[in-house]
Amino acid sequence: MRRTLVLLLLLAACTSRDGLIDERVRDCSAGQEVSIDLNLNVPTVMTENTTDNLTMVVTIGNNSTHDIEVKAIRVEPGFTAQERYALESSYGEYNQVIVPGDDEEFRLPVRGNAGTRPTSRRGGSDKVIEVVLSVYMADGDKFRCVFDVEAPR
Repeated sequence: MRRTLVLLLLLAACTSRDGLIDERVRDCSAGQEVSIDLNLNVPTVMTENTTDNLTMVVTIGNNSTHDIEVKAIRVEPGFTAQERYALESSYGEYNQVIVPGDDEEFRLPVRGNAGTRPTSRRGGSDKVIEVVLSVYMADGDKFRCVFDVEAPR
């Protein structure tokens, strides 16, 4: 009886208001209705020991047969340590509709810093930075992708 009550409370806590799933977290594997790519635009002139103003360019393609709407995008540094260069997190709200068969570019300003910082290395390379990209769709879906981008310095 007690186990049944705990199970019912757990199920009640996990269900949405209307009994439907409000959000799905997807990866960015190929062959989906939405294609996602990420690039880091680096200025040609950068100075030592200063904060760099960079731009993350996120390209989202609609491979489905219906409109999709990108609500917001977040980029964050990943879990692999990068000793030579560190990126800060960035977030942007867009509410941009993408029609079927079309691609859109979204630009997020990102700040970066060169120099040695204390890290606990878990792998990776000093030549790349692991970036975690989250794309929030208006229908409640969220795409979570991990990219390795070339370190600016």
